[in-house]
Amino acid sequence: MKKQRLIGVGLALSGLMLTQVVVEASITGVSIGTGAPPTTLGGWAMTAFPADGVNPVYPTSYADINSVPSPGGGSLTFSQALTHDLAGSLSTGWATWSHGYTGDVYDTIGSSDPLSVTLGLPAATRAFYFYAEPAPYSAFTISATAQDGTLISQAVLGGGGAWGFGFYTSGADVLTSIKIEGLNTDFAIGEFGISAVPEPSTVIAGALMLLPFGLRAMRCLRSRQAVSGK
Repeated sequence: MKKQRLIGVGLALSGLMLTQVVVEASITGVSIGTGAPPTTLGGWAMTAFPADGVNPVYPTSYADINSVPSPGGGSLTFSQALTHDLAGSLSTGWATWSHGYTGDVYDTIGSSDPLSVTLGLPAATRAFYFYAEPAPYSAFTISATAQDGTLISQAVLGGGGAWGFGFYTSGADVLTSIKIEGLNTDFAIGEFGISAVPEPSTVIAGALMLLPFGLRAMRCLRSRQAVSGK
């Protein structure tokens, strides 16, 4: 879903205000699949969440985890309490995943609503991915919806088929929330990744876009100085 946002370039040179520019902003959804997570998403460098050493793990933990620390500061929050597991073994709460991952996952089985959870993202998040897997050992549809309605819906296999879902922004938008729903199934989510800083090419491209405005402003300033004799 695309929006248009008016962005004012607030640079004033000797009383000269640059013209406002209309920039199209949007959120894009990406179906990542069962392979390892990407290192970039929509031009944003991604940082994987480190091992969760803060929250107790199943069987000590049972539907009582409401947030996870984010590597860039702040926290990823859950709309309801989830159970913290480690993937790859029933003894640690979640038996299977995909691409050999055996780290932190968070399941909805003991939650008040086992079919849905909404993620609250840290401030200034520009890109985010997660993986999800249904509890039954068969295929169920799992969907993810960003705050603007951008939707990814995917049939995911419960026996070792954890699937990656990603979202990224362009323009001035940020990601604030993602609602995850299992169609008639409880599920686990985990293997999170979040935007760190833009790729160098993205920063350079943005600077080049603004360069003509800056040069034009400098020419106008020099012209005024020449006329005034200053």
